[in-house]
Amino acid sequence: MSFPACPVAQNVGGYCHERTTHQFPVYINYEKAPDIADTIQYEDHFTSPQTLIALSKSRRTLQSNDIRTLQKAGETGLQIPLFVRKNTNDSTKEFICLGLMKPDGQFMPTLLPDGRTRAVQIGYELEHPVRPDLYAWFTQSSVE
Repeated sequence: MSFPACPVAQNVGGYCHERTTHQFPVYINYEKAPDIADTIQYEDHFTSPQTLIALSKSRRTLQSNDIRTLQKAGETGLQIPLFVRKNTNDSTKEFICLGLMKPDGQFMPTLLPDGRTRAVQIGYELEHPVRPDLYAWFTQSSVE
């Protein structure tokens, strides 16, 4: 996987569609600090070593362009690499590439914890299961 340029993380906001390479990298901070704003308190989580639930950017609906792009990923051959880090305070500060994934067809409108901001919950299936040691590390809470 390669990208023509390294985008500014704040502009990416969790994912971006890189049209020239037809990739849609997804970046997840697995644990969120309890004091971050409700409008970015996404509840992304693994449901198994090979499945993940992630939320879209805020203010998205099933009609948003980025959601429609993901809904058509199987038809278009869109590649969706997954990058995860434990949290913004972990020792490495680096994202770990967990390989490619694809939407499993589950797109569900939802509200963020503020009760007003819309987003879309997206189910993903990873091409390969997360290694058991990494899966345990990501899913064991360290936020107090």
